[in-house]
Amino acid sequence: MEEAKKFIIRKAEVSDGPAILELLTKNLYKNLSPEDRGGGFVIFEPTAQELEKIINDVGIILSFSGNELEGYLMVMSKKLALTFAFEKELLTYAEQLKYQGKFISEYNYILLAQICIAKEARGKGTLKQLHQAMRIMLKDKGYEIGIGEIADTNSKSLGVHGFMIEVGTYTDSSRIKWHVVIADPKI
Repeated sequence: MEEAKKFIIRKAEVSDGPAILELLTKNLYKNLSPEDRGGGFVIFEPTAQELEKIINDVGIILSFSGNELEGYLMVMSKKLALTFAFEKELLTYAEQLKYQGKFISEYNYILLAQICIAKEARGKGTLKQLHQAMRIMLKDKGYEIGIGEIADTNSKSLGVHGFMIEVGTYTDSSRIKWHVVIADPKI
């Protein structure tokens, strides 16, 4: 009889960088066949040095089953996010949007930069566990909301993130249409 694996959620350490980059690379849009993209994908591709900055900033929440990395949720402060052209474009647009009667720029927020779930872990609660941990982080660190974006062509991610609040869409400089979403720890 196979022993049940232990499910662990924790904040990433710099030593987790290679495992995060390996999972990220396996799920990069440019590395996936058109058929595999239907299961979800990521686009943002930080270098090892950039990943270390993200880990040392607000951080990355990891999900393990046993010793296997099943997924991660990468979050960043506004200050760090503005150093990445990919994220700066989102923030420039998103801060002009309103949520519950206030401009996004008026909130103390974090950027939900990327979530990635290993193919074999999808549909097993990993996404939910990572988002629950992120909501606790928002509350504990005094952030009011988390903002993120989901590519219009990533129908899998749009579907599984239906619990988030969409506040607008925009098309970036590379002609990708994005849905701007909010995570609110009060909801």
